[in-house]
Amino acid sequence: MDLPGVERRISLPHNVVTLRQRGRIEIGKMKLILITGRTLKQGCSSMLGKDSPDYLEETARAEMNREDLDSRGLKEGDRIKARTDAGVALFTCQEGKVPRGIIFVPYGPLANQLVGTDTQGSGMPSSKGVEVEVEPAEKGLSS
Repeated sequence: MDLPGVERRISLPHNVVTLRQRGRIEIGKMKLILITGRTLKQGCSSMLGKDSPDYLEETARAEMNREDLDSRGLKEGDRIKARTDAGVALFTCQEGKVPRGIIFVPYGPLANQLVGTDTQGSGMPSSKGVEVEVEPAEKGLSS
């Protein structure tokens, strides 16, 4: 039942996009959420040494959802620049089985550049849930 002069509202967390805002957002400009983790290849190749070509290649890739790639004009194999409050790193992008809005990066030196050093007293930096801006890397840039 609608009451005159009473506006019905639902309280939302500050980071939720309302329907009214959604129409004004450029999807390709939205930040993604960084999730870092282990992969089989990253784990096995680390045994060869963290300076081995296999390890460096595996930790220099980023998996994104197909829609996130498309909205940014990216295709598999393109170089991307990822930026967080902690730093910037370059990756080769791949289509992955990750939900829209998520970017997955294997643990490694480049992931560390994005995570930063703040441990919030836990002794371990937060490596999941970090907001990240993703854009095509300029031609000729390398990690």
